[in-house]
Amino acid sequence: MSAEQRFSAELPYRILTAEIPVKDYIDSYRDKDRFLEYCRRCPGFGLSWACPPFEFNPEERLRGRENAFLIAARIEMPPGVGPQSDFRELLQPVRARLEKRLLELEEENAGLAFGFSGGCSLCGECARKRGEVCRHPEKVRPALEAYGFDVCKSMEEIFHTGLEWASGGKTPRSLTLVGAIFHNSPIHTLTF
Repeated sequence: MSAEQRFSAELPYRILTAEIPVKDYIDSYRDKDRFLEYCRRCPGFGLSWACPPFEFNPEERLRGRENAFLIAARIEMPPGVGPQSDFRELLQPVRARLEKRLLELEEENAGLAFGFSGGCSLCGECARKRGEVCRHPEKVRPALEAYGFDVCKSMEEIFHTGLEWASGGKTPRSLTLVGAIFHNSPIHTLTF
């Protein structure tokens, strides 16, 4: 059994949350043109229903929401996980729990949820690659980055911590998943 399989269901994580008015978050942390260009460089551009180009207008979806409830899940990497590990597979059990809660908060607050980075994890292969409609439109949520939000800057300035990356053969001590709910409920009433 590999380290990834041994630890995948037991990874410890810590939830950090913060709130900011949507207008302030858009004004200070969104650079849609820069992030769309990053997306265009991705070999998967246009091959996932959770990624641009969208068949809807993101600007319209952002309108009408007052508060942004940001969620960062910092997941501790256990010993034995190497830098070449499939981090997506390793994080999937935690991510599935977090995404379920995001959708619950979205429904409870008539909000707009943003999934976690790394693309959609609902299907093994997105139906969009074959020109088909999304199999889970009620669950798929684009990440903040897909709408042009700078998650690295958000982590540094809002959560006062940076993101860690695997590099030079070194495994990060932790990986962070960042999602959000844009909503109209009173500020400081949502809990994760």
